[in-house]
Amino acid sequence: MAQLFAARSERDGNFRYAPDKWSVKEVVGHMSDSERIFAYRALRIARGDQSPLQGFEQDDYVREGNFGERTLLDLAEEFALVRASTIAFFKSLRKEAWTRRGMATKPKSPCARWLLLWPGTNCTTGKFSRSVTSRRFLAPDSRLALNANARAIT
Repeated sequence: MAQLFAARSERDGNFRYAPDKWSVKEVVGHMSDSERIFAYRALRIARGDQSPLQGFEQDDYVREGNFGERTLLDLAEEFALVRASTIAFFKSLRKEAWTRRGMATKPKSPCARWLLLWPGTNCTTGKFSRSVTSRRFLAPDSRLALNANARAIT
């Protein structure tokens, strides 16, 4: 992801395809927040914690994340580190941890579900993000050029 955003300007990172929509930086920051939350849920379930896990309000997290004050590259590098940590966590689980069940905003589900949900969510988010990025941020009629090395179209 860092490579994807390395050639982009900070102006590109602050771009919103509509006034009430998240900026590119906010989307990347949201992906890191979501990754952490899903990994935390999986950790608690894998460790046998039976207490219910609350959901989170993504718009509040984005608002309080101050992602606009950070560089796009910094946010992308952070996401790569968070992802690496999540992968290391799932690789470390013992066989019995995969079938443990816990409550996280829905009926009890096994830890393995979070592994399936995590990449699914991020793949979905990634596909959604790529789709939105392609259509909203990188579309020929948007101010961003399709070529990663090109400058923003004004």
